[in-house]
Amino acid sequence: MGDFFHGWRRKIGVVMLVLALSFMVGMVRTAKFDDRMQTQIGDTNYCLLSSDGLVRFTRYTAKDAPPLVMWESRSSNSGTLHDVVGGAPIAWKWHVTWFGFEAGFGNFRWGTVPIAAFSLPYWIAIPLTLLTAWLLLSKPRSRHPINVVETVTAAGI
Repeated sequence: MGDFFHGWRRKIGVVMLVLALSFMVGMVRTAKFDDRMQTQIGDTNYCLLSSDGLVRFTRYTAKDAPPLVMWESRSSNSGTLHDVVGGAPIAWKWHVTWFGFEAGFGNFRWGTVPIAAFSLPYWIAIPLTLLTAWLLLSKPRSRHPINVVETVTAAGI
């Protein structure tokens, strides 16, 4: 069994398997619950939101906010959690959305608080699972390839 984990492919495959399973659990959980975890370090607030089939990481600076460490979970039937910034409108300076992926920088609360957001859809677990299968199930290459030496005979000389 120890020989199975030699080489970088198998080690990365196990890491990808753990990551794919984490995304699968998140996908199943967002069907019933919305979760939010938030903390403040210095003047910067960090929030991880799992809702509506995606996970969103948000960072914003609020100098007037009290220190906050919070974990919140609600049933999806009670309405989704408000945006991390309390439902305040965000004026995006740069914002990209593509197939559920999202990244952006902007301001909220009347343009006074900078915010950065990054989202990953949970369907990313499907390609991660396929990558994991390839990494774990493909045959490893030999460390020392066999050198084949052919002798050439001179015919007709």
